[in-house]
Amino acid sequence: MLINESNWQVATSQDWDTQQNPIQVVVVKQSFEYNEQGELSALDSSRDIHCADEYSESEPPVLLSANELVPFKQGFEVYGAFTAYPPKGQAVRVIETQLQLFDAQQQTLLNKTLRITGKRVWRRSLLGPVASEPELLTPLAINYQHAYGGLGNGKASSCYAQNPAGVGYKYSNREAISKPLPQIEYAQSEYRKPSHQAKVASYAPMPLHWALRANNVPEIDQAQLMLGEYPYKSALVEYFYNYAPSDQRLSQAYQSGWKLKLSGFSPMQNYQFSQTLDLPYQPPQIDLITGSEQTRLQMQCDTLVIDTQEQVIDLLWRVSISKQKIKANSHILIAEEDDLI
Repeated sequence: MLINESNWQVATSQDWDTQQNPIQVVVVKQSFEYNEQGELSALDSSRDIHCADEYSESEPPVLLSANELVPFKQGFEVYGAFTAYPPKGQAVRVIETQLQLFDAQQQTLLNKTLRITGKRVWRRSLLGPVASEPELLTPLAINYQHAYGGLGNGKASSCYAQNPAGVGYKYSNREAISKPLPQIEYAQSEYRKPSHQAKVASYAPMPLHWALRANNVPEIDQAQLMLGEYPYKSALVEYFYNYAPSDQRLSQAYQSGWKLKLSGFSPMQNYQFSQTLDLPYQPPQIDLITGSEQTRLQMQCDTLVIDTQEQVIDLLWRVSISKQKIKANSHILIAEEDDLI
């Protein structure tokens, strides 16, 4: 039985760890809203835990919300729903957005800058296709639909497996004319010709069936699957359930004193406006109680989810418990410790 005495959302499920052992995973979700000054306050009740991937109705679909009730992750990762905004009172065609993470000593842990461009298409020129002048920039969701990828020459049989939902992939010079270019790119790169390839650029979570993650999926063991046992023929890699792009993952564990800096994601603000958030550190108190025996468990925070439109962040804490330790009369108790901030 799960007993939640906190204001956070808690969910549990049965799964397997990296060693193929049966476990019960417990996930705690803490939600905080922030203002323009970067001041944080806890929501009265944290947002719901996503227990499955949720996709858009577009074709091809893109991942809107990642499954948060996975059994394990490697290290710490950051992803979310980001929207880029042009600066207040200015008509601009290009801006940069930045996601940064610092430790308690102000050392940079993560620094990712993307260039956001107004709509462009390929135009004819004497030297071959050239990108048109960007249109004026309007608020843009930084998702994979606006990043490099998509269908080669618009054909479903030719798909960029790293991002089937994007634009710009594999056009010949003749077929590229009037076709759109990606609006989201890495700041240090530039997409110059329709035949060139570019890196997929986004802050959003990546689906399991896309190439960069699908390559890690082992062969299914159909017999084991039908029996409800471990369904793969080999062990999963430790980062199997990490959703963030590789440059938004850290090997180290989440710690007290970390700071988050966001730039380019706030409407009606001046150019280069940024917000710096002191990230909360409040490990949930979790106990496994079986009869008169009570065991304190240690949860690990492995995920930061950011929603810049709602100005909300979520921290996901996770712990796995061996099924052998859970009896018919066992209880899992979740509580807050107010002195841990």
